[in-house]
Amino acid sequence: MGTRDTYRYILRQGHRTVYVGITDDPGRREGEHSADKVFDRMAIQGPRVTRGTAEKWELDAIDRYKSGHSGHGPKYNKT
Repeated sequence: MGTRDTYRYILRQGHRTVYVGITDDPGRREGEHSADKVFDRMAIQGPRVTRGTAEKWELDAIDRYKSGHSGHGPKYNKT
């Protein structure tokens, strides 16, 4: 069993999801995103999980977003 050290997060602009991601350091990652993405807030999703679980969540979250948005992913995700 792996270490539960990975956070799952969503960047939001108003009520709109503009990015879905994972990180081991939310504060650092939020700062990195601030340089090139427009968003109001970073919303952490649930507790820390293993890297593998976080990666699966990220893919599933993007797929769910696409299914409700004519096949388009969140604005800043390259999918």
